[in-house]
Amino acid sequence: MKQGKRAGRLTGCSHAVLRPNNDITSVAQQLAAEQHRLSADDLELLQEAVQQRQASEQQAHMQRAEMERQADEYEAEAQRLQEQLRIIGLPLDKLSPPAREALRTLATIASQLHLAHPSQATMVAAWTDLALKDMRAAVMQSKVEQQCGALTRALGRAEIGASRTRAAMAEAAAAQAADEANHEAMRVRLIDFHNKIDAYKAKEAAMSHALARKGLKPELKHHALVEAAQQYEELQLQLQQAQAELAEFHGLPASQVGAELRLRQLEERCIEAKAQLQRGMRDLN
Repeated sequence: MKQGKRAGRLTGCSHAVLRPNNDITSVAQQLAAEQHRLSADDLELLQEAVQQRQASEQQAHMQRAEMERQADEYEAEAQRLQEQLRIIGLPLDKLSPPAREALRTLATIASQLHLAHPSQATMVAAWTDLALKDMRAAVMQSKVEQQCGALTRALGRAEIGASRTRAAMAEAAAAQAADEANHEAMRVRLIDFHNKIDAYKAKEAAMSHALARKGLKPELKHHALVEAAQQYEELQLQLQQAQAELAEFHGLPASQVGAELRLRQLEERCIEAKAQLQRGMRDLN
């Protein structure tokens, strides 16, 4: 159950790595945090595997010591049996081949079962204990293999997360470099723009002083010239309308005199506005 929960956390880490995010910096920070959590889980699995390995080695060492002790007992028992056979006149080399083979088989089984004095009951009990130990060893080996598999999968996910983190960091670095280059270009353009504004203001002030020295109004600037041009166009339109009206009433003396008077007034105003506009344009140039 604990291993299943841990695997779920690791799978969650893998899914969290695949979560999209438009902010590159946030993605890099999130990937780094998930990679740290994944490393902590891997470390816990590795510590458990090491502890189980140490326990297995300690158990194997104890089994070797027990086997050596029992081997000494077997050797002593064999010497005792040989002495008894010698006393009764049946030395070991005088036994029949089937008897020697039976003794050898019995000694082998007793050695495998770690029995110094074999009997039917002790052999059955030892055989059952050996089967239980083999079962425990198989279960432990299965757990170790499962944990190693989980650790391998976690390592693979960690490598994928690290690769994506490096890719995100590289993309963020490239974006940062591009932003810095754009910022520098904008800074240069802004400085140039301010310089042009200062130059335009200086030129405008110089032209205003020049116009003032020539007797023109100080407020005659670019926008004033634009307004004068618009007034000139309006006067031209009024002049054309007046000429059209004068042409219609050309045969009427009273209307003709009034129209001619109005026409002369409009012409004078147009001439004056045109002259003022031309003077302003020459001064600006």
